[in-house]
Amino acid sequence: MILPYAWVVRHEELDRILPALISMFPGMPTFYPAAIVGGWFGQPFHDSGWIAMLLTTAELAVGIWLIRLGPKRTIAFSLLAMLTAAIGSLAFYQLCIF
Repeated sequence: MILPYAWVVRHEELDRILPALISMFPGMPTFYPAAIVGGWFGQPFHDSGWIAMLLTTAELAVGIWLIRLGPKRTIAFSLLAMLTAAIGSLAFYQLCIF
């Protein structure tokens, strides 16, 4: 879930995002979905870090439950988690370069 964010380590402006990066680490896998959900609830994007952490926790809990149900559901969950993290990484990258 964190692997798509590996580009952050080699980001040329790491000193600019490093203070916020540590607090964002638990919510990174659900960065983009948290922005969407925060918009639905009227939360400003910069104040919605708790939504990302809540969604990551829920994703892990559902993932553990699905893993216990069998290999087909495990593969489906893994693909969904990878896609969610990859889209979030792309959105975060676009925010960092502009």
